Amino acid sequence: MIDQAIANGLYLELLFVAMLLLGILLINNLILYKQKVKGLISLMLISGVVMCVLEIVWTFIDGHPDFTILSYLAAGGYAVSLIIFAAFVNLYLIDRFGIKLKKIPLILIYALPVAITVLLCATTPWTYLMFRVDEGGNVLTMEFFETVFHGIVYLYIFSPLLIAVYFLTIGKKRKPSDGEVPFSVFVFGAIAPFLYWLQLFLLDNGAEVYETSSIPVSLALVYLVTNVSTHSLLKTRAKVEATEADLRVGTEIQTGSLPTDFPDRPEFEIYASMDPAKEVGGDFYDFFMIDDDHLAIVIADVSGKGVPAALFMMSSKIYINDHAMIGGTPAEILGRVNKLVCANNKAHMFVTVWLGILEISTGKLTTASVGHTYHHSQPVWFGARNIQSRNRERHGAQQRNRSAESNRRT
Repeated sequence: MIDQAIANGLYLELLFVAMLLLGILLINNLILYKQKVKGLISLMLISGVVMCVLEIVWTFIDGHPDFTILSYLAAGGYAVSLIIFAAFVNLYLIDRFGIKLKKIPLILIYALPVAITVLLCATTPWTYLMFRVDEGGNVLTMEFFETVFHGIVYLYIFSPLLIAVYFLTIGKKRKPSDGEVPFSVFVFGAIAPFLYWLQLFLLDNGAEVYETSSIPVSLALVYLVTNVSTHSLLKTRAKVEATEADLRVGTEIQTGSLPTDFPDRPEFEIYASMDPAKEVGGDFYDFFMIDDDHLAIVIADVSGKGVPAALFMMSSKIYINDHAMIGGTPAEILGRVNKLVCANNKAHMFVTVWLGILEISTGKLTTASVGHTYHHSQPVWFGARNIQSRNRERHGAQQRNRSAESNRRT
């Protein structure tokens, strides 16, 4: 048992600590963990901060008869914010277990009790169901507030412990994906009652017992949110690092698939390089000898960026290489490839290709291009719609709308 003034001061200091911790936790989750303001954890922490602020106001003006109306407002606001805070705690905890509630249970379990609490607090100056302010300005909590209301609040906060105990015992094989959650919720359920009883022990002033749900629950929630959020962040970072490692390997594989051994031939010189916009991309080039007298040259650009474009690029490159080795003119080769690219192309991706075959002995270069029209920038999908090729003659400019090839003496 301690002095009244010391008890009052210590009680307010604990409330300020709870408010500051929840506020810091809120800022930390918004900035460090990139949580949305409309997310469950943010709404829970916001309502917790409001709850602590209103309880501090209630404590400051308690016992001042000149602030009777403000006492009703502060006590009623505290009760509403408390049940909202407890409801969000419950929603947050069961969400961590992967439990999703439908609309009707959400209304019955959460929205209805909150609406009833708002109604009771709004009418309590006349009904005295929740509080009553006496002539000395002291806020007296009524039996309904101490039993039914607090019973609902504690049910919200501690009912997820049953789920945690289940996952820690008979439901081990059916743990949620994040195995850290059940243990953290269990520890949270142990910390909150311990802090509540410690509060009663320290602030018991004989005639008046200081007790509040916000202090122990807020302090225990700091452990829970920090532990679970940190664990989730570490898992996310591990996944990101694994993905980055996979992308680095993908970059090496894609780079390795491009020819880098440039032939030293007296008939021609050839060189190429590629720098993808992302780790992997859809642009590619290729050159290879079809036979001793024919060199195939490919320049292509797949729609999009990243992994999807890289996968489409690899398949397109293989198709072009294989069908060039089979034989035919560039237009015929791209025509056969187009049928393969169109097959099962549910993503509707396309590739713009320029294919040239150089006859080394004569210097004649035969080319065909697909994917874009000759005059317009509007793409014609190669792999999704059709092919349009163009002819270019060294001594003529005749162009056709159908697929064709051009011969040019070099």
